[in-house]
Amino acid sequence: MFGEKDLLFPVAEPSLPEMGSGGFARRIAVFASLEPTGTAHTAYLDKILQAAKVQLGQDTFFAGLPAEACVPIAPFLKVKQPETVLVFGLRPNNLCLAFQPPLYQPLDFYGLTWLWSDALGVLENDKDKKMKLWTALQLLFLQPQRSY
Repeated sequence: MFGEKDLLFPVAEPSLPEMGSGGFARRIAVFASLEPTGTAHTAYLDKILQAAKVQLGQDTFFAGLPAEACVPIAPFLKVKQPETVLVFGLRPNNLCLAFQPPLYQPLDFYGLTWLWSDALGVLENDKDKKMKLWTALQLLFLQPQRSY
């Protein structure tokens, strides 16, 4: 396949901090699956989070990931130290995690609060799932004390 004189150089895989952006003022990490067109429905996500008093650009670190991604989240958690992680349309194995979280229910895992949801494109057209997400976001961001 490769000759003796071919030069091969390993290329570093992009890490989560390199794949996203945001002010991260409230230490909220948001990961969303990218649609086949490469969009992550950020306008819709911004609208959802604003209702929960969270500013996407200022309060969060946001990264859109391809649906087939497998990007280790552990180094990101160690470096950035988020308090809350919101995941839209990705499976745990996309973040190199091996567990099965419930959707739309805040979950304490790794000393963080996680919330897993369907993809933003799915949520836009499903009133029941939107209500489940809204209830969970209220628990996380609009109540003085978490009681879950």
